[in-house]
Parts: sequence; C-alpha cells; structure tokens
Amino acid sequence: MQHAIEREKELKKWSRKKKEALIESINPKWYFLNEEVEEDE
Repeated sequence: MQHAIEREKELKKWSRKKKEALIESINPKWYFLNEEVEEDE
C-alpha cells in the first residue's frame, strides 16, 4: 500500500506528456480498461 501511495505522488509530479507516454507504452490504442480492473470489496 505504501509503495502505491509513493508511486502516485511521483506520477502526479510528471508532465502531461510524460504521463501520456507511460499510458501509450502500456495501452497504445488507449482502450478503456475499467471493466478489466477488479476492485476489492
């Protein structure tokens, strides 16, 4: 959990261009992935 919080803080400091590059490296067609992500209840 702590690692996730630290990573989120790091990403928030990035420029929009850098964030988009990260997204495109993982999801180049920008598919909507919400249905694929499972949430803990």
